[in-house]
Amino acid sequence: MFVLRRRVLSRKYCPRPLLRICTPKKHGGVRLLGIPGLSDRIVQATLHMAVTPLIDHHFQSHVHGYRPGRSPATAIRHLLSSCGTRPWLEVVKADVEGLFDNLAHPYLLRAIDAVWSDPLWRWLQRRWLMAWTHPSTPGRGVPQGAPLSPLLANLYMHPLVDLPIRNALNAMEPARTLGMVAAVRYGDDFLLVSQRKNGGLQILRWLDGLLGEGALRLAPNKTSFTCNPAFASLRVLGTSIRFRSVKEGWRLEVCTDPAFRDPLLPKHPLRRWLDWMLDGHAP
Repeated sequence: MFVLRRRVLSRKYCPRPLLRICTPKKHGGVRLLGIPGLSDRIVQATLHMAVTPLIDHHFQSHVHGYRPGRSPATAIRHLLSSCGTRPWLEVVKADVEGLFDNLAHPYLLRAIDAVWSDPLWRWLQRRWLMAWTHPSTPGRGVPQGAPLSPLLANLYMHPLVDLPIRNALNAMEPARTLGMVAAVRYGDDFLLVSQRKNGGLQILRWLDGLLGEGALRLAPNKTSFTCNPAFASLRVLGTSIRFRSVKEGWRLEVCTDPAFRDPLLPKHPLRRWLDWMLDGHAP
């Protein structure tokens, strides 16, 4: 550890090549994982623990993926509390196609510098990006198996998508045409809510245009929008949500279907005990 620390501080540290593994996806296709060597994982994990408290406050409140103290359950709570009761609601469910594989390195370095421009931090990022580059996709991508990749993905999406979404929610342009009232991003998953009829399609086009500025695009087979009361329930981040008619209009709520375990529902005492044991409290 002492030798590794000295190499990093003296800038003689050299990352090792990634171990690349293909794993099948649940709905078809393969996922390419890049696993760093042990020394690289130690450096990245240490840097992640040191840097996260310094830059996490830059991220927007609607971002819940890859952040301490956030989870799919907090994302759903944020969505439901933001929606309230509206006369009309349309829900946009979107997914970024190959987020980690398509991060453009020049844009990523600019996004990193905008948040924290420490010279050693920047030097390490350049060394890792050079080591992570795949011959088939030069200048693009970060490995999904690296400890630092989720943080880099959030840094990339912060100026590209998260800030425009915040401006839209704060009644800035183009909120007048989108009618956006709530938004959640969890990693590469988006859930956006509009109070305008046909606002869902406009949000999809707007979001796809934003992603295009960063060499990203929406996954057509995982992106859709729906309106009330056109569906009984919508599965989002492991939770089913649905529209319920109330006096003022429509309200989004968690669907308490016993066919699945909802993270917002109280846990069974045995489940709470198992979680407590798995958190490291076992004797």
